[in-house]
Amino acid sequence: MALTSEKASEMAKLSHLPDSARFLREITEQNEAEEAKTFRLARLSRVRAQLIRLDKQLADEDDPARLDRLMSALNRLQEAEGWLAGRAKMGPIKPASPKASKTGNFAPPPPADDVQPG
Repeated sequence: MALTSEKASEMAKLSHLPDSARFLREITEQNEAEEAKTFRLARLSRVRAQLIRLDKQLADEDDPARLDRLMSALNRLQEAEGWLAGRAKMGPIKPASPKASKTGNFAPPPPADDVQPG
């Protein structure tokens, strides 16, 4: 089967129809993205509800061992909440790169090419 200009034109028109595979793939990708966002928001809501519950438990607790376990759970939930909310994880501050001294310590210039014009 040879591909003629008429056949190519017909196939191009078909590819732009709403039931074409390309269109269906785009719709599927959009639906998956919306489902992922919905799931992330639902999970974020549950994590925040757990954080509120843990805060209330911490206020009423006196046992050091139980306080330690509650704080550990609180820390894990705070990390998950930050990740789900799209915030960057806090970490050490990157040290500034050392700057060249303005008073000296200059490197010698690179050697010139010994190419003679010919």
